[in-house]
Amino acid sequence: MDKQGASNSGTAAAPMALIAYPGATVTVGVAGGLHYGIRTPNIGTDEDYWVISQLHIVGGTQSMDVSGTGWKIVGNEMQCPGADDQVGCFEMSNGNQVRFYGNEVHNAGINPTSSKFYHAVYFSTDSNHIDVGWNHIHDNFTCRALQFHSSPLCSPTCGAGDTTGFDMFDLHVHDNLIHGDNCNGINFATVDPSKGTVEAYNNVVYHVGLMDPLQLGASFSCIYVAGITNNGVAGTGTVQVFNNTVADCSANNSANASGSRGAFGVAGGPATLIMNLRNNIAYQLPGEIYIDGVLAQITGDHNLWFGLTGAPTQTVSNFTSDPLFVNRAASDYHITSTSPAKDAGLTVLANNPFVPNPGPTIGNDKDGILRPQGTAFDLGAYEFFAGTGPTRPSAPTAVKAVVH
Repeated sequence: MDKQGASNSGTAAAPMALIAYPGATVTVGVAGGLHYGIRTPNIGTDEDYWVISQLHIVGGTQSMDVSGTGWKIVGNEMQCPGADDQVGCFEMSNGNQVRFYGNEVHNAGINPTSSKFYHAVYFSTDSNHIDVGWNHIHDNFTCRALQFHSSPLCSPTCGAGDTTGFDMFDLHVHDNLIHGDNCNGINFATVDPSKGTVEAYNNVVYHVGLMDPLQLGASFSCIYVAGITNNGVAGTGTVQVFNNTVADCSANNSANASGSRGAFGVAGGPATLIMNLRNNIAYQLPGEIYIDGVLAQITGDHNLWFGLTGAPTQTVSNFTSDPLFVNRAASDYHITSTSPAKDAGLTVLANNPFVPNPGPTIGNDKDGILRPQGTAFDLGAYEFFAGTGPTRPSAPTAVKAVVH
């Protein structure tokens, strides 16, 4: 939409929208076609307060490459078959107050592996106040499934005068299903939680960290904090990682994976940049590891570790029994009624202004089940639910849920 230099923006109360008609199948783009499916070009116009929903978006390299304030990307299917570049199949830079909900992102990248720099979902340069929830990111040939990395743009000049590429904050990653990617499941690369909450909760991440990218090294963890700062003061504070279920994280143990594989990892940064693990379940297979990187920057308590010998000494009040999933072979990571994860957790609530908690001591799980159902929170992404008790809605299922 070209308004000949005028604003292309909506408002918070009346956003612009591109939405499929109910019941219609709408495809934008074609495999191997134009570079972008949907793009906000850098031509000096404003593109704020847009809703993109219920579309099938196919990019030659990127399904979407957008920037701006107040975007709501809801319920789309995105693919970028055969793609590679220093971008993402979905990418947003200079984003602010953005909701990325209920999207399916799959079949992106070159089979079997793209470069280190190509990702499935990528929030880039100076994108803050971001909520990423209820998405299914799976079976891609990219490096990272979901990455937050702020890249300097040399604006207005490179070096010390650059006003871009600062560490990111107020980031909320929750209720996502992520599997089948070559490097990290979730990568908080350049973050500063001292400026605003950075948290990952209620996510199920499994079978990632599968193989080296086409060139250079990479990291191969289910949930990872790279500890990188490209511009400005290095990030400090605590990345909160709680009530996630991770499994089969980083079977790849090549020379490129040294110090950056396992269920959870922190690569570096200031000693005061911490990953705090609570109420998580990590189910690792022989040859895999639990935590990696600068282990002194990992803390936590009340996590369940299974599949390997012992538990990390960096965390306390550990559990080491079989979590008794409903059917791990079928990728069903709900827990059963006799699971040691049941009623074993701390009361840990998200600090997410996009999705407020129901009450001062009540949270919800990935299915929208209220926590706790028993005497305490269960460990992992799923609260055991016997079919009675209070529930709340889970993912937004219709555009009207996010168009205000």
